[in-house]
Amino acid sequence: MVKYAQVVYINDYKNQTTNLTLEYIKSKLKNLDKMPTYEYKIPSTMKLKKGDFCLVDANGILTVVCIVKFTQESKYNGLVKRIYSKLDLKPYQDAVEKEQKLIILEQKIDETYKKVSKLQVLRTVAKDNKELQTLLDEYEKLED
Repeated sequence: MVKYAQVVYINDYKNQTTNLTLEYIKSKLKNLDKMPTYEYKIPSTMKLKKGDFCLVDANGILTVVCIVKFTQESKYNGLVKRIYSKLDLKPYQDAVEKEQKLIILEQKIDETYKKVSKLQVLRTVAKDNKELQTLLDEYEKLED
């Protein structure tokens, strides 16, 4: 059974001003192979896989890490801290994606509403103005 995990720090525990956004996490994941690894003991009840995010104690500060490798033996004779918990980012990722889709839909609805409203006003005015009616007819033909 795997007992130890080699991890990389995702957030900089020395600089707590780091904004831990999804974009920041993704940017860190691109450079995992260039980052130093640290060893933590895996609790026997915890099921982890490579790429999982966990919470650990890094010099007294809770820090997000990414699992990069597992080992049976400790490089430090087992004198390492334990992983506190596995982080499930899926609900957060789903919520962010939903929010982004809603923003895009709202923008499209607003744009469509403004366009339709403008055309309706122009059609009303065009009833009394042949030049405007001709321009609107030409616009609608080109739009199709």
